[in-house]
Amino acid sequence: MARILYGVMGDAGGHINRSLAVAAELPEHDFLFVGGGKVEEALSRGHDYEPLPMLSTVLKDSKVLMAETALHFGKTITGYGKIIDGLCGTIDSFKPDLAITDYEFFLPRAARKYGLECVSLDHQHVLTHCDYPTPPGERLSRFFTVASARRLFSRVDKFLVSSFYALPPKDDSTEVFPPIMHRDIEDFTSSEKDHVVVYMRSGVSPSLLEGMRFSNRDFQVYGLGAQSAQGNLQFLPSSREGFLENLASAAYVICNGGHTLTCEALHLGKPVLAFPTSFFYEQYFNAVYLEKLGYGRMGMEDCRESIVRFEQALEQCRARLAGIDLFGNGQVAERINRLLASG
Repeated sequence: MARILYGVMGDAGGHINRSLAVAAELPEHDFLFVGGGKVEEALSRGHDYEPLPMLSTVLKDSKVLMAETALHFGKTITGYGKIIDGLCGTIDSFKPDLAITDYEFFLPRAARKYGLECVSLDHQHVLTHCDYPTPPGERLSRFFTVASARRLFSRVDKFLVSSFYALPPKDDSTEVFPPIMHRDIEDFTSSEKDHVVVYMRSGVSPSLLEGMRFSNRDFQVYGLGAQSAQGNLQFLPSSREGFLENLASAAYVICNGGHTLTCEALHLGKPVLAFPTSFFYEQYFNAVYLEKLGYGRMGMEDCRESIVRFEQALEQCRARLAGIDLFGNGQVAERINRLLASG
């Protein structure tokens, strides 16, 4: 048995969901999770947890608020030295064999100070450590996203990138794997009903609400809490089992293009219509590759027209998704065990 110290960015569900899925593949090892926000969910999975201040992206009305995000970053790293010293104390007492970070800011710096190997395991570094032709548009968003990823989240020894599009790594420090997902998704058999599952982390815009109301389908909306139905719009409470049940039987999915939900939808054979959050380049990039691979489409400003055009392409997208294998859990677990063995 080895000990793994796992730092996770907890501002949204994708990072902790991926990290807990990794831990579930390695039950023979002992994990201690550190981070803020949703990272405390590790406790409910039987893992130890220590809180850390959290760098997070501030979203409102389907936009990244750049000034507020920068201000939040500045406030969060106040007391930087004390935080790093505290983490070094955690390393000294827990005595991990390896540190893993899923886009967490503090752990890689503490690990480097202590002399502990630290590995990045996330999706975001596909933007900085893989080769690809730069998509047109979103230049400013790309600049800030790539610059912050390199400056804030790249002080590690190796990069393990989990992605539904297999781009070639730039150098030997990087390896690319298929997506990591919770295995509970394998408990659900895909079918096809008429409803659409909708999850928009940054909020559902009035334009999208209007576009959905003009459709003949029922839209099951998550992320806004349980509310009274509005015509063909149902606002459902958060529930992992209920969500996956509805996802497995949906006609398709509407989301911002976040990597975790996109991968779960694609695994179940569901085409994805992505409306990326403004100035959220990773979501934009995911939407670009949904179109490149034929798995979905990127929504336009006219949401109603986007839905109409997307539904015309549904059968083509479903054909592209037939038979694809997106589970990278086992490959990633094997790679971590080899890292532990070589250390």
